[in-house]
Amino acid sequence: MPSVLPTCVNWLALKNCRANWHYSYYVILLCSINWKSWRRGQFKRKFALLAGGASKINGMQHRVLAAISQSITMNVNGDDEMTTDTLYFAYGSNLNSNDWQSFCQNYGFPTDVLEPVSPAWLPDYRPIYHYYSGTRQGGALDVIHSLGQITPGMLFRVHGDAWAALDAKEGAPNYYEQRDVTVLNIAGETIPAVTYCVVPEKRQNEFVQPTDDYMQIVNTGLLAWNLPTTVHTQAAHDESLTFSVQHVFAYGLLQAEYDLGQSLTGIAQRQPARIHGQIFDLGSYPGWQPSTGINDWVHGELLTLHQPNASLQRIDQIEGCSDYSEDALYHRVLVTATTDSGEKVLAWCYRYAHAIEGQPIEEGCWRVS
Repeated sequence: MPSVLPTCVNWLALKNCRANWHYSYYVILLCSINWKSWRRGQFKRKFALLAGGASKINGMQHRVLAAISQSITMNVNGDDEMTTDTLYFAYGSNLNSNDWQSFCQNYGFPTDVLEPVSPAWLPDYRPIYHYYSGTRQGGALDVIHSLGQITPGMLFRVHGDAWAALDAKEGAPNYYEQRDVTVLNIAGETIPAVTYCVVPEKRQNEFVQPTDDYMQIVNTGLLAWNLPTTVHTQAAHDESLTFSVQHVFAYGLLQAEYDLGQSLTGIAQRQPARIHGQIFDLGSYPGWQPSTGINDWVHGELLTLHQPNASLQRIDQIEGCSDYSEDALYHRVLVTATTDSGEKVLAWCYRYAHAIEGQPIEEGCWRVS
């Protein structure tokens, strides 16, 4: 078996990095481990040398070394389940390319291992500051579950040992941990991804004020990808978050002419609207699916919710939308609805969560047979 040399180390960057000579020595020592020395137990002896010099390196360097050693361990054992097909969702400082590149250059990682894919939104999560970062000298971002909220961010395709670099920057698994999530685009699609969340034992029960520099890093990153900064700014000032999405597009039994739609009287205002996509007759109810056809329109009603959180909980139950798993009947996704006046509004829509056979309804309007 060939030597286990993690490609996460950029040797040119290592040569010129700002880290002290102890750190550089330990990185080289880790990367000298090969399969034979692993089998002979020399890995443990080399790791003991690292522990003996722990006082000579700082906290961030500890995290980088841990990420490299984890990468080596996974390569040797064949335990690494991450692939280049796994997308990374960034919602905080990693949106800022300067902040990311500065970290990589300082700690010997390649800077070109994250490839931007598209903007995305993490549904039913909101940004929060309840974690103190020693590196940032103040609060650092996390996300927690919050029905009806969305957190904007970017999807990246990872290359090389990007996961090792991300783990090191995020302090995983001791400070942040990887979490499988489903993110959304505004075309009604669901996309599996991995993001980072603060581990429970590091969360505080009170607001942790971020520094102005950190807030600037995050907001600059958001603006660079044309993403809104509103909820991030509100979170950074410990303010109540506005709901970015206050509308639901109804194309089936939630319309006013049906009993289920009438049960929502008083919790929403209605107006005619349409969205791109295709609608299918599933018998006693319809199913909507996204479409790339520019002439594929589905007609229905735009509901403006008076209390988005409480209303969505009720509508989710009606639609059989428990989560974004395969067990759900519908998935609540994001679409752009166009009203009769031409106004474009970001709205929730319930997408049928399973494959549909047959032809869509040509006129894009469903009625009970």
